[in-house]
Amino acid sequence: MQHNLIVIPLWALLLSICSASPRVAARDGWLYVDGEKFFIKGICYFEVRGVHGQVLMNSPEVMDRDFRLM
Repeated sequence: MQHNLIVIPLWALLLSICSASPRVAARDGWLYVDGEKFFIKGICYFEVRGVHGQVLMNSPEVMDRDFRLM
């Protein structure tokens, strides 16, 4: 019986943690997740004159600049 009394609160705690969803907001051109700036690098973006699937900006310098903390 005592074993069941311990399992139920642990199960309730686990369920509450798993069901918690992050707060997402957009302000000043940035995404904020739970109040912290969050940067998303675009996947498969290309210039207007580019062809879909081409990687026109595939250089370490561009990646470093994109991921540098502002």
